[in-house]
Amino acid sequence: MKRLSQFDRAVLALTAAFLLFAGGYFAAARRPSDSWRVETQRTASASDEQRPVDRTDGTEGLLEGEVMDLNTASCSDLERLPGIGTVRAQDIIDWRQEHGPFSSVDDLKKVKGIGAGVLEQILPYVKVS
Repeated sequence: MKRLSQFDRAVLALTAAFLLFAGGYFAAARRPSDSWRVETQRTASASDEQRPVDRTDGTEGLLEGEVMDLNTASCSDLERLPGIGTVRAQDIIDWRQEHGPFSSVDDLKKVKGIGAGVLEQILPYVKVS
């Protein structure tokens, strides 16, 4: 049997590498594009209630099912409500410090800058204890 030269071995190795690459490329091209994704199922756990929810209604910062108490919420908590920014959140805190705790959610209308429209937006996410 004839011994292969160094050049012949290099050509043979390059040909084998090309064939492996081409075979893998064409095999992958025939698969549907989503075939590499793995679908998993999760069971509900207690920590699921504490995960932020991706929403399009302006309540990105709120947790699933979260309802905050107007009498104990911090300024940063209030800022997570839809339609409430830094200034309005501070106005709510200032009103609470000046007039005492809120007796109902409707008392928010007494805070400067909060009207019926804003109150309607945040109503599902606030309570008064």
